[in-house]
Amino acid sequence: MNTDLLSERAFRRLQWSLVATTVMVIAGGLAWRAVDADAQGGPVALPHVDYRAALKGARFVVGDNSQRFCVLEFFDYECPPCRLITPQVHAVVLNHRSDVSLALRNFPLNMHPHARQLALVACVLSQPEFEKFDPEAISLEAKKLDSLLDSWHKHLDQVRPAWLIEARGKLESEKLAAALLTVNSTPSIFVVDRLTGVTYKCPSLNALKSVISKA
Repeated sequence: MNTDLLSERAFRRLQWSLVATTVMVIAGGLAWRAVDADAQGGPVALPHVDYRAALKGARFVVGDNSQRFCVLEFFDYECPPCRLITPQVHAVVLNHRSDVSLALRNFPLNMHPHARQLALVACVLSQPEFEKFDPEAISLEAKKLDSLLDSWHKHLDQVRPAWLIEARGKLESEKLAAALLTVNSTPSIFVVDRLTGVTYKCPSLNALKSVISKA
């Protein structure tokens, strides 16, 4: 066996791994600028959007349908900007929780190998299960996500044998909601004002805050 050849192959794999990681970090940084708190651009009103359809079936993680405003975020568990922005969006909502709720919708991107499976699992979990799964899925490195998915697949296979059929149906409803709001990337953040019936697309945290400041 040619150990020199093996070493060269290992070195080349390491090189490509470093290149891929660098590209992801740069892409994530560029995308993050679009939703950074200092980003420019105010909220864009979408007066003709049926906000009830956009929210139907969404998972509420803060509040419910009783608050005037609902922040709706489309996200991907393996999206670097999502991992940065989601905790900040959550914090903003918690600071206004008497008037603002937070709902999440899965929008897995094809470029991320685990995204669809993570979304399928997330779609069918009960709220206590989701609260356990969600922070792990957001924080784990890609190489550890296989183990996480394997454990949740086994759990769901035992307690809900037909879970995958249900999950696929729910993920299709997520796609319909995304199409309604012309979502094509993550994170995509909207604010629904139930009092006026207007939905706003928010390209930054400042834009989000400017809408809910009306409360």
